Amino acid sequence: MKKITLFTLLILSAFVFSCKEESLITPVETFAGEYELQKIELIVDGNALILPFELSDKKFNFKSDGTFTYPEDLLFYEGKYEYSSKDKTITFSDDDPEYAYKSVLTVEKKDKNYTLKSKTEDLSLDIFGDSEMSYDQEIGMLTIFMLEEYIDDPTVSKFADKIGENPKKFSFNYYLTKK
Repeated sequence: MKKITLFTLLILSAFVFSCKEESLITPVETFAGEYELQKIELIVDGNALILPFELSDKKFNFKSDGTFTYPEDLLFYEGKYEYSSKDKTITFSDDDPEYAYKSVLTVEKKDKNYTLKSKTEDLSLDIFGDSEMSYDQEIGMLTIFMLEEYIDDPTVSKFADKIGENPKKFSFNYYLTKK
Protein backbone atom coordinates (compact mmCIF):
# COMPACT_ATOMS: atom_id res chain seq x y z
CA MET A 1 0.00 0.00 0.00
CA LYS A 2 2.90 2.36 0.78
CA LYS A 3 4.25 1.79 -2.74
CA ILE A 4 0.89 2.71 -4.32
CA THR A 5 0.52 5.81 -2.10
CA LEU A 6 4.10 6.93 -2.85
CA PHE A 7 3.59 6.31 -6.56
CA THR A 8 0.29 8.27 -6.50
CA LEU A 9 1.96 11.19 -4.69
CA LEU A 10 4.77 11.26 -7.26
CA ILE A 11 2.27 11.31 -10.14
CA LEU A 12 0.17 14.02 -8.50
CA SER A 13 3.20 16.20 -7.69
CA ALA A 14 4.49 15.82 -11.26
CA PHE A 15 1.07 16.86 -12.55
CA VAL A 16 0.88 19.87 -10.20
CA PHE A 17 4.39 21.08 -11.08
CA SER A 18 3.81 20.66 -14.81
CA CYS A 19 0.58 22.70 -14.54
CA LYS A 20 2.44 25.45 -12.70
CA GLU A 21 5.11 25.59 -15.43
CA GLU A 22 2.46 25.86 -18.14
CA SER A 23 0.82 28.79 -16.37
CA LEU A 24 4.16 30.62 -16.34
CA ILE A 25 4.36 30.53 -20.13
CA THR A 26 2.48 33.47 -21.57
CA PRO A 27 1.67 33.64 -25.25
CA VAL A 28 3.54 36.26 -27.29
CA GLU A 29 1.09 38.77 -28.65
CA THR A 30 1.53 39.71 -32.27
CA PHE A 31 0.79 43.09 -33.80
CA ALA A 32 0.09 41.64 -37.24
CA GLY A 33 -3.31 42.48 -38.65
CA GLU A 34 -5.42 45.16 -40.27
CA TYR A 35 -6.00 48.45 -38.46
CA GLU A 36 -7.91 51.63 -39.15
CA LEU A 37 -6.48 54.99 -38.13
CA GLN A 38 -8.99 56.88 -35.99
CA LYS A 39 -7.02 60.07 -35.35
CA ILE A 40 -3.58 61.57 -34.83
CA GLU A 41 -2.98 63.80 -31.83
CA LEU A 42 -0.14 66.31 -31.71
CA ILE A 43 0.98 67.44 -28.26
CA VAL A 44 3.16 70.55 -28.09
CA ASP A 45 4.33 71.87 -24.74
CA GLY A 46 1.42 70.10 -23.03
CA ASN A 47 -1.23 71.38 -25.47
CA ALA A 48 -3.05 68.74 -27.53
CA LEU A 49 -4.64 69.00 -30.98
CA ILE A 50 -6.34 66.32 -33.04
CA LEU A 51 -4.83 66.90 -36.47
CA PRO A 52 -7.40 68.14 -38.98
CA PHE A 53 -5.73 66.48 -41.98
CA GLU A 54 -8.06 64.38 -44.10
CA LEU A 55 -6.64 61.11 -45.34
CA SER A 56 -7.78 59.37 -48.52
CA ASP A 57 -7.32 56.01 -46.82
CA LYS A 58 -7.04 55.15 -43.12
CA LYS A 59 -6.00 51.50 -43.38
CA PHE A 60 -2.81 50.09 -41.95
CA ASN A 61 -1.82 46.48 -42.57
CA PHE A 62 0.92 45.09 -40.32
CA LYS A 63 2.18 41.82 -41.79
CA SER A 64 3.71 38.99 -39.77
CA ASP A 65 6.99 39.30 -41.73
CA GLY A 66 7.64 42.73 -40.15
CA THR A 67 6.52 44.86 -43.10
CA PHE A 68 3.49 47.09 -43.25
CA THR A 69 1.40 49.22 -45.54
CA TYR A 70 -0.09 52.54 -44.52
CA PRO A 71 -2.22 55.36 -46.00
CA GLU A 72 -0.48 57.03 -48.94
CA ASP A 73 -1.12 60.44 -47.39
CA LEU A 74 1.03 59.50 -44.38
CA LEU A 75 4.62 59.39 -45.44
CA PHE A 76 5.86 59.38 -41.86
CA TYR A 77 6.96 55.78 -41.47
CA GLU A 78 8.25 53.45 -44.13
CA GLY A 79 10.30 50.29 -43.93
CA LYS A 80 9.80 47.64 -41.30
CA TYR A 81 8.36 47.32 -37.84
CA GLU A 82 9.14 45.18 -34.82
CA TYR A 83 6.64 44.72 -31.99
CA SER A 84 7.62 43.78 -28.45
CA SER A 85 4.66 42.61 -26.38
CA LYS A 86 6.98 42.39 -23.38
CA ASP A 87 8.18 46.01 -23.59
CA LYS A 88 4.88 47.26 -25.08
CA THR A 89 6.73 49.04 -27.88
CA ILE A 90 6.69 49.12 -31.66
CA THR A 91 9.84 50.13 -33.52
CA PHE A 92 9.70 51.50 -37.04
CA SER A 93 12.94 51.53 -39.00
CA ASP A 94 14.44 51.69 -42.45
CA ASP A 95 17.99 50.60 -43.24
CA ASP A 96 18.14 52.42 -46.58
CA PRO A 97 21.21 54.69 -46.22
CA GLU A 98 19.37 57.61 -47.81
CA TYR A 99 16.36 57.37 -45.47
CA ALA A 100 17.71 55.45 -42.46
CA TYR A 101 15.85 56.04 -39.21
CA LYS A 102 14.63 54.26 -36.10
CA SER A 103 11.57 55.39 -34.18
CA VAL A 104 10.29 53.66 -31.03
CA LEU A 105 6.68 54.20 -29.91
CA THR A 106 4.99 52.81 -26.81
CA VAL A 107 1.83 50.77 -27.34
CA GLU A 108 -1.25 50.95 -25.15
CA LYS A 109 -4.11 48.53 -25.79
CA LYS A 110 -7.71 48.50 -24.66
CA ASP A 111 -9.86 45.86 -26.33
CA LYS A 112 -9.38 46.41 -30.09
CA ASN A 113 -8.14 49.98 -29.66
CA TYR A 114 -4.44 50.77 -29.75
CA THR A 115 -2.61 54.01 -29.04
CA LEU A 116 0.92 54.36 -30.39
CA LYS A 117 2.73 57.10 -28.48
CA SER A 118 5.93 58.71 -29.63
CA LYS A 119 8.44 59.85 -27.07
CA THR A 120 8.60 63.56 -26.29
CA GLU A 121 11.06 65.26 -28.61
CA ASP A 122 12.86 68.56 -28.32
CA LEU A 123 11.98 71.24 -30.89
CA SER A 124 14.35 73.90 -29.56
CA LEU A 125 17.23 72.99 -31.85
CA ASP A 126 19.71 75.25 -33.52
CA ILE A 127 18.52 74.27 -37.01
CA PHE A 128 20.89 76.72 -38.65
CA GLY A 129 23.86 75.55 -36.61
CA ASP A 130 25.49 72.16 -36.14
CA SER A 131 22.47 70.36 -34.67
CA GLU A 132 21.08 67.53 -36.76
CA MET A 133 17.38 66.76 -36.45
CA SER A 134 16.14 63.26 -35.80
CA TYR A 135 13.53 61.76 -38.09
CA ASP A 136 10.84 62.30 -35.44
CA GLN A 137 11.88 65.94 -35.01
CA GLU A 138 11.55 66.46 -38.76
CA ILE A 139 8.02 65.01 -38.64
CA GLY A 140 7.11 67.33 -35.76
CA MET A 141 8.44 70.44 -37.49
CA LEU A 142 6.78 69.51 -40.79
CA THR A 143 3.45 68.90 -39.05
CA ILE A 144 3.57 72.24 -37.24
CA PHE A 145 4.37 74.01 -40.53
CA MET A 146 1.51 72.14 -42.29
CA LEU A 147 -0.94 73.45 -39.68
CA GLU A 148 -0.57 76.91 -41.26
CA GLU A 149 -2.90 75.68 -44.02
CA TYR A 150 -5.63 75.16 -41.38
CA ILE A 151 -5.08 78.36 -39.38
CA ASP A 152 -8.62 79.57 -40.22
CA ASP A 153 -10.01 76.61 -38.26
CA PRO A 154 -10.80 78.02 -34.78
CA THR A 155 -9.40 74.92 -33.03
CA VAL A 156 -6.10 75.16 -34.91
CA SER A 157 -5.93 78.93 -34.38
CA LYS A 158 -6.44 78.53 -30.62
CA PHE A 159 -3.79 75.78 -30.54
CA ALA A 160 -1.32 78.01 -32.44
CA ASP A 161 -1.91 80.81 -29.94
CA LYS A 162 -1.22 78.45 -27.03
CA ILE A 163 2.06 77.06 -28.41
CA GLY A 164 3.33 80.46 -29.55
CA GLU A 165 6.23 81.21 -31.86
CA ASN A 166 8.85 79.08 -30.13
CA PRO A 167 7.51 75.63 -29.16
CA LYS A 168 9.89 73.50 -27.11
CA LYS A 169 8.64 69.89 -26.87
CA PHE A 170 6.26 67.72 -28.86
CA SER A 171 4.95 64.18 -29.22
CA PHE A 172 2.37 62.28 -31.27
CA ASN A 173 -0.36 59.80 -30.40
CA TYR A 174 -1.71 57.58 -33.18
CA TYR A 175 -5.08 56.00 -32.43
CA LEU A 176 -5.80 52.74 -34.28
CA THR A 177 -8.59 50.17 -34.14
CA LYS A 178 -7.86 46.56 -35.05
CA LYS A 179 -10.28 45.11 -37.59
